[in-house]
Amino acid sequence: MSTRWRGRWPAAGTALLLFVLSLAHQALYLYLVPPWQGPDEPRHMEYILLMAEGAAPGTPAAAAIQERIISSMEAHRFWQYGYFIRPYDPRDPPRTLDDIWPGFAHETHQPPLYYWIAGRLVRWSGLQDAAAQLRLVRWFSALLGAGIVVMTWLAGRRLFPRHPGLAAGTAVFTAGLPMFAFIHAAANNDNLAAFFSAGVFVCGAGALRERLTWRRALGMLSCAVLALLTKRTGFIAPAALALIILGALWPRWAGRRWIWVTGGALAGLLVIAGGAVWLPAGRALLAALWRFFHLPRDVVELLISGAYAEALVRTPYLYYSRLIFESFWARFGWLNVRLAEGWYVALLGLCTAAGAGLLKGLGSLAQGKRPAERYLLRALVVYLLIAAVALVLIMAKEVLYLSYRFGVVPQGRYLFPALIPLSTLFVWGMREWVPAGWYRLAGWAGGLALLLFDTLCLVGYVIPFYH
Repeated sequence: MSTRWRGRWPAAGTALLLFVLSLAHQALYLYLVPPWQGPDEPRHMEYILLMAEGAAPGTPAAAAIQERIISSMEAHRFWQYGYFIRPYDPRDPPRTLDDIWPGFAHETHQPPLYYWIAGRLVRWSGLQDAAAQLRLVRWFSALLGAGIVVMTWLAGRRLFPRHPGLAAGTAVFTAGLPMFAFIHAAANNDNLAAFFSAGVFVCGAGALRERLTWRRALGMLSCAVLALLTKRTGFIAPAALALIILGALWPRWAGRRWIWVTGGALAGLLVIAGGAVWLPAGRALLAALWRFFHLPRDVVELLISGAYAEALVRTPYLYYSRLIFESFWARFGWLNVRLAEGWYVALLGLCTAAGAGLLKGLGSLAQGKRPAERYLLRALVVYLLIAAVALVLIMAKEVLYLSYRFGVVPQGRYLFPALIPLSTLFVWGMREWVPAGWYRLAGWAGGLALLLFDTLCLVGYVIPFYH
């Protein structure tokens, strides 16, 4: 074997091992969680089957699709485990999804990319049974999840070439996160949005550590556009792209020049936005994008009427934050499989320790104690900003749609497009408390703790609830 391949084989072997382990983890949830118990799975599958069969909403073919899904839901005791607005009445069983979730019955407003790909897979498979079709789409999501784990490792390798254990640690954390495995064992467009967003961070890691190139910029832009074509939470990807570019340009254009460049870029965006508002072609394009992302049509009226001012005050941010936190770590099913309160308190304690360790590490980097890794301060600050912007965007979406009026709540999976920064910040922060020379042992201990926690979730909560 040549020297070139001897150097590459360990990396390829590690990537393959991470991929297989992650896929096996998701396969556990795929088979242990009954059909239709992933959040919104019936609605996602309706859209997928519409794509697969070339049917339009409101047609007899669409009604037949809903009947097949509901029949499968009945066969798998959906009403015993899942979330519904109208209870099941055996004397008058539901015939459409609107009978189950009136006002919230469909996902056909979503950007189409995930549904188009999954629809092609269903069509090519030739499967007819709704549960079998769902299982195929779940496997598609599981493959995406395994790919995200490998990309997490690749981003870590590029960002921490002197610390291979950190790259492995972030990948293992991602693969072992119970909610990541659960969501990536379900039919859900969040999975493809997170996959493309991960591509932004793989390309961006090299830009933050070395320099921004046209190739890296084009890679990030392509992934960000694909994320936007998948789901509205994909807006996290272009926000991350902008922050990575600014962070990558900082050392080259530090000081006033960087401020002028940033100000010029913002001014250019304002000019473009102004043109989109005032020019007829711009207004037409803006209207098309508004419809594509299914944004509220009466934004101006709601703004003038004071509805948004009221929403800013009445939106329950603390309650939403708690739901996001719990369902980021481990809150399964339709948010109805919840751990005991003490486990979330313990997880909050771990996150607090990681946050304190992160601040400790940032302080050390800011003081120049690690001159060979000056870029890490910039990279970690960019990741921290991306995590904060992701949370702000999620809350802004809830305000924009007046979610507090309808009982709609955000979930932790909405943060998965920013999972690579979140995993990196958590693992880096915990590592700061480990004495030098103990990193490998601490890594194994952390991996074992994650395995035990996931086993607790499966054996103590998921399996007893469903089986």
